[in-house]
Amino acid sequence: MNNKKLLILLLSVAFYVMFASPYGEKIDTLKDEILYLNMKIQKEESIKENRKKIQKKLDKALKIAKENEEFLYKPDENNSEIQGKLQMFLKETASKYYATFINAAWNEPYIDEKNRFIELPITASIKGTPDAMNYFFKNIYKSKKLVNIKNMDIGKMRPLQVYFSITISGYKLMGQEQDNE
Repeated sequence: MNNKKLLILLLSVAFYVMFASPYGEKIDTLKDEILYLNMKIQKEESIKENRKKIQKKLDKALKIAKENEEFLYKPDENNSEIQGKLQMFLKETASKYYATFINAAWNEPYIDEKNRFIELPITASIKGTPDAMNYFFKNIYKSKKLVNIKNMDIGKMRPLQVYFSITISGYKLMGQEQDNE
């Protein structure tokens, strides 16, 4: 009887070792593979989601860049024409607010390779009453194009007149022709 029990136990162990154990290892291996694939799927989904977020940010940045591009003169516009437009803008703004545009000198353009724009400065002389000059300067920044007052000298002409010499710049994008020069 003991031999029978021992034989049954031995056969059970042999069966387990030969048949059940390899399947258990295969099941464990398959479980590990499934776990690995699930982790990989989660990582891919995360990457896909991040890609969507990045694309949204990129689209928004491109939209903003396009909108801001309108504040700069176009690359195909002639530098002298832009400086002439800037001078005319100053002359019209001065006249509109009862200030007097005296003269202007066009300065050499400055090329900013890193930021890919060209700065087009002019120096202008304007005189007027303090109130007129106040309105003049407030309205310079209402330009449809980006302008920047780089330098300003102030002098007094008469009791109610002030004289300003300003260097003001307009900006244009660099085009392909500037890259090749």
